[in-house]
Amino acid sequence: MSQACHDELARSVIQLLLREPFFGHLLGSVVRAVDDGTPTASVSLHGARVALTVNPDFFMKRLRKGAERVAVIKHEALHLLFRHLFRGDRTRHDPLLLNLAADLVVNQFIASPWKLPDDAVTLATFPDLKLEKDKSLGWYYERLAALRRDGSNAPKSAEALQRIASAPCWHSDHGRWGSGTDAEEAVASADLDRLVVQARDRAG
Repeated sequence: MSQACHDELARSVIQLLLREPFFGHLLGSVVRAVDDGTPTASVSLHGARVALTVNPDFFMKRLRKGAERVAVIKHEALHLLFRHLFRGDRTRHDPLLLNLAADLVVNQFIASPWKLPDDAVTLATFPDLKLEKDKSLGWYYERLAALRRDGSNAPKSAEALQRIASAPCWHSDHGRWGSGTDAEEAVASADLDRLVVQARDRAG
């Protein structure tokens, strides 16, 4: 399973490279790993380097179609582009709401031919919250925090938030964000800047 997953992950990066070269080049330059310890898929620090990691069962069995697999890895590439690994103080912010806000940002940039998994968090997940498009992670975080404090004016969204909070995980794992030392994050941040510029130059 592990080797088959490595091969499928490589194929997914190639598909992204053919359609959206910038994201393909960006993911082609990071550490890629297959690990049962990751619940779904994630980008995180591997020492002082940025790594994309997928769970083989999730990637090969739960994601049944190639378009979903590419959507998930583009999702992770967008987290890198928006530098979400280094955003938010988890001692001051609710990790769940921070994760949801980050997903609300990036999932707006994933469209056909790629297809997000059915459980992906999008603006439509919170229908009566009337979330606006193209806002920042902080903007979405504040709306979700207000929803958690008092969801009486948006009962459908409050129900959705409760359902997500009780779920073991969804298609993107952010549990290791902010887990590096200050020195590791400084090196990784500079390396990510370099990779973004390199991907831009290679994609033309």
